[in-house]
Amino acid sequence: MREREIAYTDFSERKKYSGYNTGTAAYDINFEKRIQEENKRILMEERRKKRIKMERAEARLNAKQLVMLAASAVIFCAGCIVSIIGVSSVAEMRYSIQQLRNDLSTIQNENIVLSSEISDTINLEYIEDRAINELGMTEPQSYQIRTITVPEQSYTVQYDDDSQDNVKVDAELVKEFFSNVRKD
Repeated sequence: MREREIAYTDFSERKKYSGYNTGTAAYDINFEKRIQEENKRILMEERRKKRIKMERAEARLNAKQLVMLAASAVIFCAGCIVSIIGVSSVAEMRYSIQQLRNDLSTIQNENIVLSSEISDTINLEYIEDRAINELGMTEPQSYQIRTITVPEQSYTVQYDDDSQDNVKVDAELVKEFFSNVRKD
């Protein structure tokens, strides 16, 4: 252990001893007591520094944990928001699909009503009566009548949920029909 100048204060007499005597009398100093007090003071200072260092380390650790907790909370909230948006978009699409199904059902009902009206208006007596009375038409003359043969297949195509087949039209039949129309 190296020798060093030790300054200490004697609080009982309120005197400060710095190790240098300017007077003619020597101080009565107990060096062992002074060394013990100095070592005790150094030990206390080291303990205080260690305690401060540990408190700072704990504060840094607490700050890191706080940042991690905040980041986790932000990620959790973002996940909740994304989930809510996803659920709402699915609900919106389901509502839209239901609306489209209702519209389809309405259109199919209208189609049924219109097809029944068409079948009612195809009645030849009804057509003749309406043509003569409402539209002012007359019976055709014999030179105006042209006879054509129509196959049993109908030219009217109606919507049917079960049929997925494409309608095929006989090209020769269409040509014959339009050639007869041009001649009239």
